[in-house]
Amino acid sequence: MFYGAVMQKQILVLLLLVISLSAYASSDYEIMTENYPPFNYFKDGKPRGAVFNVVKEIQKKIGWQNEVKLYSWNRAYKSVKTESNKILFSMAKTDIRTPDFKWVGPILSRKGYFFKNKDVKRTPLDREDIKNNFIVGVRENSNIHLNFTKEGYKSIVPLENTEAYYRGLYFKRIELIIASPYNIPVRAKKYGLNADVFEQTKVQAGVGTLFIAFSKDTPDDIIKLWQDALDSIKEEGLLQKLIKTGMEGAEKDFEIKYHINEF
Repeated sequence: MFYGAVMQKQILVLLLLVISLSAYASSDYEIMTENYPPFNYFKDGKPRGAVFNVVKEIQKKIGWQNEVKLYSWNRAYKSVKTESNKILFSMAKTDIRTPDFKWVGPILSRKGYFFKNKDVKRTPLDREDIKNNFIVGVRENSNIHLNFTKEGYKSIVPLENTEAYYRGLYFKRIELIIASPYNIPVRAKKYGLNADVFEQTKVQAGVGTLFIAFSKDTPDDIIKLWQDALDSIKEEGLLQKLIKTGMEGAEKDFEIKYHINEF
């Protein structure tokens, strides 16, 4: 009986030590995101979204309470790529990006399509047609930008932010952009544009799988801590609930309907 009590005390001390070390480590890390609804965005100064819900639950499980900070995509991407102790969500994991970061995921996948201005009659036939004959707007340093550069697209226009990306197509400065159907209404409303102008083509750009990206020099035990927490969320059946709650919140925030079952 005495031996059992000693063992319980030792286990309790060990658990407290693990929690305290995790909390200490957390203070060194800056968690960043961008406005990318419905997955991550800010509303009334507070982070929201489907992937944010997952990040929040991970922090809860590992004893972290780090504030999530909002930056432009370009700033956050460059920061996590070149600086230590940075965490960025959500980021699509690609072959080109994989060596530059450490990763926790996957969280969810979403399909992207090429969109054109509906007032322009010319429509792309396939990816090869787009590669050789269309002016395509891309967000600078996005996975699309990196992939298209590698694949030799002849006319790509890197744009600094999402607003320039959408306005470029709207005002016919570029011919095509890549977007998910559920993002168009949100972005159009935010930038004061008519969503009906954005016409989805039949050409699918691909499927992006969203992860949480960490600075490349992040210790493996931190990555394991986060990955184990995410795996636990999946095993408990919480992942889809967190995503669904985030999507439903975005529907209310932006007064639009998402295809929640797609995720």
